[in-house]
Amino acid sequence: MSGAFADVGETREEAAPAPEPVREAAKPQPAVSTTTAERPVAPVKGRVIRETILKETEPESFTGKVDCVLPASLMRPKASMTVIDDNGNACEFVVKCLAVIYSPDGAILSLCEIGPGARVQVNYRTRPSGAREAFSIKVMK
Repeated sequence: MSGAFADVGETREEAAPAPEPVREAAKPQPAVSTTTAERPVAPVKGRVIRETILKETEPESFTGKVDCVLPASLMRPKASMTVIDDNGNACEFVVKCLAVIYSPDGAILSLCEIGPGARVQVNYRTRPSGAREAFSIKVMK
């Protein structure tokens, strides 16, 4: 033979030794938790950390007739509705995305199913910014 394979020796075939079986599975180590007092805290220079705790206000209720409903869209990320009470006072609400909207018989509705003139009871919370955030709307008969 000539060329690159001229120096190749003889070829032998041998059976490869079988791997040793695993005697026992490794046991997981117990989780160790440390308290915040045990954890090292790196000092932060020039930064002040402020923690604001928002207190939930007591839920309030408003009953009246729907004046207009503006569903959320790309131009308006939050849905809103305006309700006018029996005295003519208008109140605007931001409707949370997880707000529960239901009919008098308890069936779940969407915001689009409430039309102008429908009588509703709105349960809401007033945010620190002054916005009234509706979390429950009941359509009344």
